[in-house]
This record gives sequence, structure tokens and C-alpha cells, in this order.
Amino acid sequence: MASSTGRRGSVRQEANGTWSFVVDTTDPDGKRRQTPRRGFKSRRAAQTELTRVLTSLATNAYVTTQAETLADFLTSTWLPAIEHTIKPATFESYRRNMRLHAAGRPIGRRKLQEVDPADLNAL
Repeated sequence: MASSTGRRGSVRQEANGTWSFVVDTTDPDGKRRQTPRRGFKSRRAAQTELTRVLTSLATNAYVTTQAETLADFLTSTWLPAIEHTIKPATFESYRRNMRLHAAGRPIGRRKLQEVDPADLNAL
């Protein structure tokens, strides 16, 4: 299956009878990546999920599966990325709020891709 953005995927049956798919993407640096998903009970279920992933890739809403937690992402990626774009007092406020309201709470320990907008609004 090909999409208009050059991303594609394929569905296949595994030896144990379940179905899986692989999505092929290209990183911004030009490296090819393959992301597998396994354990679907039917071809239709695998195809439906593949279509959903390809659609989320096309709309830039896809987040690759990682073990990184929300707190890890905020401290190691997001805060350093914005530090030079905001005033020092704003940065300190963000860092303090992240430490007090996210890092020590259950939401901070959740995997990044499991956090949805409703969780952030509740926070």
C-alpha cells in the first residue's frame, strides 16, 4: 500500500497465524525506518491499523513507539529545545512546573505515546 507522501506499508500473516504489518518511513536525515506491529487477529484488523498509522503519518500526528516517559521527554528534549527561545524566568517556571506537577506524578511516568490531549488538559 502506498500513500501520497511516499510512506508505505505491508500486511502479512505470521507463522503463528496472527497478522502483522510494517510501515516504511524516511527520517528527515534520509534514513529509512521500518516500524513493525504484530499480534492482529485478522488481516482486516492489521490493514485497518496500517491505514490509521499511514493517515497519522500524513498528518504528522504519528509518534513512534518508545519507552520514553513524558517526564523524560520534557526534561531531556522539550525544555532544552525551548530554553533559548524564552525568557529565563519563563524557562525556570516551566522547569519548576514540570518537576512539581508532572515528573513526580503518574502522568510523568506514562510512556509519551500513551499521553493524549485529555490527559494534558486534566493536568
